Amino acid sequence: MAANHAAAECFTGTISGAGSTTVFPVAQTWAASYLQQCPKGKVDVQYEVSGSTVGAKRVCAVSGLAPVDFGTMSRTFKSSEATVKADGYTFQCAQGDTSRTVAQLPAFNDAVVLITKDDSALFSSGQPSVTGCLKKIGCLSTDQIRWMFSNFTLAQLTTAGWNSAALKNSDGKDTTHLWSELDSSCPAVEISIAGNDIVARLSGEAEFFQKQIFPSYPAEGLRSTFVPFTNYTSAKINQYVINTKGAIAFNDYQTALTTSPTTIVLPIKSANTSNVCVQPNATTVGEGKYLPLGRLTYVNVLTSNCTSLLASADYVEYSYSADGQSDIETTFGIPLTQTQLTTGLSRLTALRATCA
Repeated sequence: MAANHAAAECFTGTISGAGSTTVFPVAQTWAASYLQQCPKGKVDVQYEVSGSTVGAKRVCAVSGLAPVDFGTMSRTFKSSEATVKADGYTFQCAQGDTSRTVAQLPAFNDAVVLITKDDSALFSSGQPSVTGCLKKIGCLSTDQIRWMFSNFTLAQLTTAGWNSAALKNSDGKDTTHLWSELDSSCPAVEISIAGNDIVARLSGEAEFFQKQIFPSYPAEGLRSTFVPFTNYTSAKINQYVINTKGAIAFNDYQTALTTSPTTIVLPIKSANTSNVCVQPNATTVGEGKYLPLGRLTYVNVLTSNCTSLLASADYVEYSYSADGQSDIETTFGIPLTQTQLTTGLSRLTALRATCA
């Protein structure tokens, strides 16, 4: 599985990449690690305020933007950006320089998770607790999460297709969001919400959460009491949950685990399997079961230029090595599954053959 990086196989010169705010920190770590093994090659990784959209534009050399050798994306291409070819992973640019072709390669798995404080001691003593009521509920549905975080009123939610059955004990008020509204066994405590900032380097996490939970995004957003934290202080999200009664927050997977078992990561009701609760972990996220809050991210390498392709392929091959996969865990995301690694490496082999 590990890529061979003998000096003769390391490219010389510079390749550039840009795009997703979510992929950026890992791609940047890979670049630094690659440089240690291949000091004659440089990988210049940038992130964009508009994330994946600009990554798609720059790898397709859209006018007005500096073209790059690879575009990082936390989603696949839209048909308006590029059209997929028969192999299922090579795309023809539909914007910018339409002679350009790009290959989509798996980067790493990503998940936004929900955390709350473990107050099971209250439950054990017979007092109402968040942990206890969540155990009774089993897991949170998308409708329950939406109600917790949305700035829409109950009337707006209902009009927008929200299922009011998500609240078994609603008080009918827009001014309150109490745990007890989910179920009468829950404490009558206001639900305080927090999460990643929508403008920081990992703003893609906050945007992804909102797009997946709010069908009416961007008209529908986070309610005004939401407490944001930049990715540079995302560990403080956990501390906020610990220090704030009734708090729930979304955070990136790796950071969310750092204060376990004081905080707990919550299962959610699967979006594609009715009434099945899914706990986020490397397996459920990698196998596409943690929906709608799990996803696969991509590195899309330019294939219509062999110099660019071969250099980018060596960089991506490092990411598939044991060291590269370790970089993912220590930086931000969730490593690829063996199946995903095999897929990526087979694509690299096929791509290199086109430039032989």
